[in-house]
Amino acid sequence: MTAKYAAGTCHYCHIKKIKPEMFQTHIEIKRGRSSGSWGIGRSQYGKKKRKATHLRYNAGRTYYSNKKIWCCRECYAENHPGEAGFKSKRQVRNENIKKEEERKEFIELSKKKAIKITKLVKKHTENYPQVFNQKNLSNINSSLNNLSQLLQNSSDYEKIDEAISNCKKIFLLNCPNFKTRILFRFWNRPIIYSYLIIIIITLIFIPK
Repeated sequence: MTAKYAAGTCHYCHIKKIKPEMFQTHIEIKRGRSSGSWGIGRSQYGKKKRKATHLRYNAGRTYYSNKKIWCCRECYAENHPGEAGFKSKRQVRNENIKKEEERKEFIELSKKKAIKITKLVKKHTENYPQVFNQKNLSNINSSLNNLSQLLQNSSDYEKIDEAISNCKKIFLLNCPNFKTRILFRFWNRPIIYSYLIIIIITLIFIPK
């Protein structure tokens, strides 16, 4: 007579497997509840120790107990993650889907930043042509071309962000006018610089 493994049923999905492929754990289940009660009692209080009646009410108790159960690998990982120490296939798949959605969001955000910085650089070079010489303009245009090529061909948001920061640096390095650099920084992050201006004005003009 050949030996066979004992079979067990998963507590959650009710699949039957041999017990060496399953995991045993315990859960807390509700066994019962005692009914509430009320009564009338007497107590003494005050200086004269006068007796007074009062009502007592007991809401009852709920009783729990531990129950041993068997789980398959997937249900054990999902319902008892602290004990399992590993993830189920469904959890891994959901995490991969979430990461992909986050990556798409980051790509869209990086593309919006790239479009914004491109418009801002072109606006400043067109509005202040007397500030830039031919060499400055060629360096700035080459950085903008690299950024536009990355937007068309690449889907890596880290490379796009790096190209955006590189484009900002090249513009600031090739812009000799201090006023133009200040305006570029302000329109790049208007909210932060607006708060900074308000703080500076407050510190200067409000009397101590």
